[in-house]
Amino acid sequence: MSAGPWRYFWPWRRLASLWSAEYRCCSVAATPWRSCSGSCPPARPMSRQGLRSRSVRRRAAHGLVTGVVLYVGSILLVPVSQAGEASDFKSWLALRDAGIVKQQRDFSCGVTALATYLSLYLDTPVTEAELLQLLQLHGDDWGLPEDWREQGVSYATLIALATYHGVQAAGLAVTPERLMSLRVPAIVRLQVDGVAHFSVLRGIDRAGRLHLADPSWGNRQLSSDHFLTLWLDPAQNAQVGTLMLLRNNRSVQPLDGPDALQPRRPLVRAPG
Repeated sequence: MSAGPWRYFWPWRRLASLWSAEYRCCSVAATPWRSCSGSCPPARPMSRQGLRSRSVRRRAAHGLVTGVVLYVGSILLVPVSQAGEASDFKSWLALRDAGIVKQQRDFSCGVTALATYLSLYLDTPVTEAELLQLLQLHGDDWGLPEDWREQGVSYATLIALATYHGVQAAGLAVTPERLMSLRVPAIVRLQVDGVAHFSVLRGIDRAGRLHLADPSWGNRQLSSDHFLTLWLDPAQNAQVGTLMLLRNNRSVQPLDGPDALQPRRPLVRAPG
């Protein structure tokens, strides 16, 4: 029986050998389901070449299994490392935004700065949505302009919202020297790319860095020079800036000591 070109493949060669004259029963009456009635030649032992072929196939199989295991392991390890990076990123975000009511709308920086101050310092938890609802209900009584959603709110509106929650508030214009000696947190108004932006000044450290709890940026610290470029009011010839102070009977703000305005939470350094 000739195997033709398939003789080069070991499965075919093995099958062909089973039906070769060397292994086939000598009796014509023998069938796959009936034993032969005559005498058959003894099976020839496997040659050294056959043993070597089997050894080669066994080593190839082991190599294939090892390769599959390593490949699957590499697939499983990638998501683990990515999960660790995602966890670190979430931890960084949580630290950056700790204690801050983040703004969800372009025009709500003033409202969320007030919500952050009330919640963080005056034991009056409030959300951005609650303050915006108050503006819709009482905006006409407080003299809120019709385009406040495009222009944002003013100190007067923030004072009205604070008063509604039983908090005393006042807007002030102060010099940089007075600002740097401030011992309590304040809401400040900045000019960012020509647009007014409210933020919460949390503290000033010994190095003169100003720490902000910002509704858009998160916890951020700025050098005094950088902060003053954003804070000094160009309408006042950049000689003074504005801020708002708040207090109520539940306030627990520190009132003495050179570091009374130092941040109470770990902050994340941001570019700029």
